Amino acid sequence: MTLPPISAIEALDALARTGSVRAAAGAVNLSQSAVSHKLKAGGSAGLCPDRARRAGGGADGAGAAVSGGGAAGA
Repeated sequence: MTLPPISAIEALDALARTGSVRAAAGAVNLSQSAVSHKLKAGGSAGLCPDRARRAGGGADGAGAAVSGGGAAGA
């Protein structure tokens, strides 16, 4: 298994905590576009960022482990 870049994990964690790409970008001091690209990079490593975004920022699978175990607000 290939591990994702740490920046992709940080972006996914910020997305899980904040609930939106815009807020996540502010939390990690990146542009929305940069966060989106990092989430795509994490997706290729199995972090499932597309599902997290559609669910309102909640993480699943490896992303849940990173963010503390569940969807934002759960």
